[in-house]
Amino acid sequence: MAAILPSRFAVLKVEGEDPEEPKPSKKSQPATTASAGDRNSVTTKPKPKKKKKPSENQAKPKPAAQTGQPEGRGDDWESWKKRDDQFVSDAYEQDLQQALLLSRLDYEEKKEFYEAQQKEAAVTGVAAAAGRGSGSKNKKKNVTAKKDKKTTTMSLEEFNQLGGGSSSSDMVEPESRDTLDTRNNEKRPPSPAREAIFEQVAKDAKSILSREQRMEELKNKQPFLAEHARTLQFQDELEKKDEQIAALKQQIQALAAELKVVKLRNRQLCNILAQGEMQDKAEILRDFEEVTQVKDELTQQVTELHAALEQERSKVRQLQQDLKKGGRKEAR
Repeated sequence: MAAILPSRFAVLKVEGEDPEEPKPSKKSQPATTASAGDRNSVTTKPKPKKKKKPSENQAKPKPAAQTGQPEGRGDDWESWKKRDDQFVSDAYEQDLQQALLLSRLDYEEKKEFYEAQQKEAAVTGVAAAAGRGSGSKNKKKNVTAKKDKKTTTMSLEEFNQLGGGSSSSDMVEPESRDTLDTRNNEKRPPSPAREAIFEQVAKDAKSILSREQRMEELKNKQPFLAEHARTLQFQDELEKKDEQIAALKQQIQALAAELKVVKLRNRQLCNILAQGEMQDKAEILRDFEEVTQVKDELTQQVTELHAALEQERSKVRQLQQDLKKGGRKEAR
């Protein structure tokens, strides 16, 4: 059986703990008879729960006092959020620079190997083209040469020489190699080519980071782009409608001015016509009066002439009668 040992933390005092009041002797005696493990359990379990209750009760009215500070918390949250975003972006930029630098250095170290591979690929392509154009004898020779090439294997030293590094440095263990590289880097100052590489890597990292930030911004703005385009279309249409309304208002104003001019002209014409009609009426009335006067004079003359005619007729009748009477007398 494992021996029960007293806890090392039983002596520690909990913060905010008040001195306990003396308890009656009846409750203290069973506590002394209990084992050390039971003492630890008794001391650790009930004390914090009983002592933390008043602290919790005292902490309850605090939110009412802190309700008047939401703006400060919002500012703190925004500042923390900005710091977090800045930290993440800086860490990402550093990782990106490191990755680009490693890839660039790897390429610079193995540049000769890559160039040799490209040359070999070009040579094999030229040889394949020449072999296709040659006769059957050349084809057989090429087949045998290819078989020999396939069977031959490259040694480790040749591979290291093609890689651009010395065989002795490649055969060194990794730990010694790292120590030698660090010593050489400490002793030798950085060459201008490497400095240019570092600057180019920093520029590439910044450009990639800015590009990714733009892509993220575009992705975040995509749901609002349609609404923004619609609003722009509506604004353009509203501007066109406003321009049309302004042009129509100008036309209405011009037509209203022309209408006023036409009304003035009509009034003048009406006045002129009225004046002309009055003059014509006056002349007609004068002519009518003259004609009536002439008519009256003529009617008087006609009546006089008719009376004279009647008189003459009566005279003629009497003369005729007289002549008839005188002829009868002579006949007798």
